[in-house]
Amino acid sequence: MGRHSIKVKITLLLTVIITSLVVLLLILNSTLSEKFYFSDKQECMLNTYSKIDQIMSDYDAGTVSESQMSDSIEQLTGSAAMSVIVVNSDWTTVYSNINGEQDMINRLLRSIFNKDVFGTSDSAPQQNSNNENVPGDMQDMSNPDNNNPDKGNLDNGSPDKNNPKNKDDVSINMSDSGIEESRDIMTQTDLYTLQKVYDNRLGDDYYELFGTLSNGDSIMLRMALQGIKDNVSISNTFITYVGIGILIIGVIAAYIFSSYITKPIQQLSDIAERMSNLDFDVKYHGKDKSEIGVLGNSMNNMSKKLEENISQLKSANKELQRDIDRKVKMEEVRTEFLSNVSHELKTPIALIQGYAEGLKEGISDDPESMDFYCDVIIDEAGKMNNMVKKLLTLNQIEFGNEELVMERFDIIELITSIVNANELRASQKGIQIEFNQRDEHIDVWSDEYKIEEVVTNYITNAINHCDFENRIEVSVERIGDDVRVHVFNTGKNIPEEDIPNIWQKFYKVDKARTREYGGNGIGLSIVKDIVDRMNGTIKLESKENVGTTFTVTIPLEIDHNAEKEQQKKVEKPDLSGKSVLLVEDNELNLEIAKMLLEDEKMVVTTAENGKEAVDIVSQSVPGRFDFIFMDIMMPVMDGLEAARQIRTLNRKDTKEIPIIAMTANAFQDDIRDCIDAGMNAHIAKPIDSKKIEDTLQLVLKQKMQ
Repeated sequence: MGRHSIKVKITLLLTVIITSLVVLLLILNSTLSEKFYFSDKQECMLNTYSKIDQIMSDYDAGTVSESQMSDSIEQLTGSAAMSVIVVNSDWTTVYSNINGEQDMINRLLRSIFNKDVFGTSDSAPQQNSNNENVPGDMQDMSNPDNNNPDKGNLDNGSPDKNNPKNKDDVSINMSDSGIEESRDIMTQTDLYTLQKVYDNRLGDDYYELFGTLSNGDSIMLRMALQGIKDNVSISNTFITYVGIGILIIGVIAAYIFSSYITKPIQQLSDIAERMSNLDFDVKYHGKDKSEIGVLGNSMNNMSKKLEENISQLKSANKELQRDIDRKVKMEEVRTEFLSNVSHELKTPIALIQGYAEGLKEGISDDPESMDFYCDVIIDEAGKMNNMVKKLLTLNQIEFGNEELVMERFDIIELITSIVNANELRASQKGIQIEFNQRDEHIDVWSDEYKIEEVVTNYITNAINHCDFENRIEVSVERIGDDVRVHVFNTGKNIPEEDIPNIWQKFYKVDKARTREYGGNGIGLSIVKDIVDRMNGTIKLESKENVGTTFTVTIPLEIDHNAEKEQQKKVEKPDLSGKSVLLVEDNELNLEIAKMLLEDEKMVVTTAENGKEAVDIVSQSVPGRFDFIFMDIMMPVMDGLEAARQIRTLNRKDTKEIPIIAMTANAFQDDIRDCIDAGMNAHIAKPIDSKKIEDTLQLVLKQKMQ
């Protein structure tokens, strides 16, 4: 990563911080420490002046001896490296810790009486500390009271404040002493003056305090400042060397410490890189409890969740691919289905159209031929209706919309009724049906209609393909809680390569024979879907020159303790004179239904939509109508809404009158919607007299209960 590495950045950052701190320390030490030291020395000199003043007062009062006075002053000035001289009023030295007292006395005199500074007389006392004469030009300075009144005067040793030459920063040319100085007055009172003096010749700075003590003695304190400057310079040099050392050590430490940080980060980076390649086996195993450790644990959790989510996503993708394949297959099936339905409908439609046109154009006036034409039309229409019903049933089963209706029934009795219903058709073809049963009764809980559909399709298929001996054998056996039904017919065998395909919609082994009996290749598809939904199994055995056996095994809930109940037979109801309201928007369907009802000697009142039916009922006298036959799909108001409104009329008879739905929608959901709307029964179109009779018989039976 080079210069972008965290290790380099941390090292560089720490280097900059240390360097900045060292530079800042040098700047502060160079600028502030010197001022601090100078301020401290000023305070020290002022404190020393005050303490010496107290010591000399005690000495004059006789409370301390001369030796004690000398020791005390020496302790004060020695620790601070100060030079001090104290002289009395006749300029005799009281105390001094320096060599060359006379020079110090002369400096004190010049500091106090120098006319260049204060405008005073340039006379001075004539005696020094050794009682020797001093220069004549200072003779008069020893007594300020003798000064010329026109000159400036000194009060207790303080300079004349009104003198225009009283400045804070002045140059004093002591030509006779060879000294040239610059002075900066720091503090000035009536008793003393504290000034900073710069010796131009030596290039040195020092603090100097001169003035008068409370006992009248004169004092001068002097402290060299070059040592402070040297100390500051030395400390700066020391800080520089120490800073460089700390910088070197810091850089090395930063490099090592950054390695400690970057190592787990690099490890996490490698883990993230492998995770990006969908490798979730790698985990972070560091024991660090810092933010890096928390990040590592978070990455482990993220890796786990990503693996789970990607696994789910892969499963979803596989499922999606299966859905896509299923949709492609369904599209192929749909295309094939439409093609097959189109093909299956073309022939009966062509026959119906041809014979209907023949009847219309009077091709034959022979009643027998006309009856034949009508029989063909009815037969072909029946085949079309049968095929549509099977397609609807198959569609319901395939999409899971056909619910199982569980009820108790005797399966032996059910199969017996199916065999009996097909014996007439079989006998017309010279076929004998044998029903072999081991049990007299087998009471089960299942969907009776679905079981009937399966067995009926098997027997119908056997009749259509029976040959040779023209014999069909039906047998039922109970195996545990399962019931197995065998349907065998003699005839040609089914080729081995066709057996897996016979369960497919519209598949026909012998198309010519299928067309002969009007088959459409849907029945066995219905059988397979029903059996699959009931968790059953189907089996097919076909032997050449022997025949074919269809076997279905269905797990049923057998009612072992059921007692055979005698079914009460309901006689055919007498419908003559019954008043019926027939609601149908299609004119042709209305005429057919009206004709069928009137054949039963019923009085029919018609309506074209639901709203008209509601108006007729609400305006009629109570009890006028015995039944209402209601279409569902109608303009203005549909049959479901009409039934609801009739039930909500504030009349007793409208709450009880049987309402029967007539619709081509014959799915379980459609029937449920009719019942929920307040209807009593449902007839699937096209209607016929038998459907009307059976439905009314059921409705009357329910009403009597």
